[in-house]
Amino acid sequence: MGAAVRMSATTAALLLGLDDRGALTPGHRADLVELDPEFRPVRVFLGSRAVRPA
Repeated sequence: MGAAVRMSATTAALLLGLDDRGALTPGHRADLVELDPEFRPVRVFLGSRAVRPA
């Protein structure tokens, strides 16, 4: 599962020309959704900041 999530995020960012996203590495923008074990959203992060708790 982890590899599929990484590939989907990285591939989407590359296809859209967003070279500052798609990976959780230094220098990249951290836009992500934290999911619980049932894949329900827990928190949303935009630009590395939590913007919406569940």
